[in-house]
Amino acid sequence: MKQGATTTRFNGEVALVTGGTSGIGRATALAFARAGARVVVTGRRREEGRAVVDACQALGPEAAFFAADVQEEREVERLFGDALARFGRLDAAFLNAGTEGVFGPLLTAEAVEFDRTVATNLRGVWLTLRAAARIMAERRHGAIVTTSSWLAVGAFAGSTAYSASKGGVDALVRAAAVELAESGVRVNSVQPGYIVTEMFRRFLDPEDRVTGAPFLHATPMRRYGAPEEIARAVVWLCSDESSYVTGQTLAIDGGLTVPGNRTAFVA
Repeated sequence: MKQGATTTRFNGEVALVTGGTSGIGRATALAFARAGARVVVTGRRREEGRAVVDACQALGPEAAFFAADVQEEREVERLFGDALARFGRLDAAFLNAGTEGVFGPLLTAEAVEFDRTVATNLRGVWLTLRAAARIMAERRHGAIVTTSSWLAVGAFAGSTAYSASKGGVDALVRAAAVELAESGVRVNSVQPGYIVTEMFRRFLDPEDRVTGAPFLHATPMRRYGAPEEIARAVVWLCSDESSYVTGQTLAIDGGLTVPGNRTAFVA
């Protein structure tokens, strides 16, 4: 094993990460590689995806990139078929591809923007979950984790489409977990709070403590999260260490959505 691979919890197993070219997806692909998994990285940006594959392989395990748009059923089917042909198995899937869409007032919102957000964040998760589950159920083994958001249970003015799409993901996870439990497939979700990613930076400069004050004030831990903190939870949920956990949504948000958090959403 090459220097940098710190554990072999997934020795020889295969993990697939959608939306794996940056942010939480990239961090999780690397975390799987450190844990000894062979990694399939997928996304729409080929150059960035190949860079993630190179970083995974530098840690030791084999990795591959397959370009795919999770909104498109044919592309999803091709993706999972190519991954299975290349690696021969699928043990873990992190369904992370998503978009923030367009945040704006409900009264002036365009239906086409709602459709685009839901197409990626909910339809895309449903398509990739179905494809992963078909492979895993045949072997009666596997773990699937989706990316939700604190906005599935919280809200911003202007977040109607995004909040709806992520709330749908949480409901999908619960239903799929119940349906797939006897097939040996576990399904869970992570619910990030304010995590410093490319998407986050499109809304806010994390170094600007003035404009960021309301967000930090709403978070009891008084800091933003890092993609690696989400990645570690995903790897745990996909490992045998969480073998009796299914149908759950794990909030990783520094306490933001703790019931009764009086600081939440207050400037």
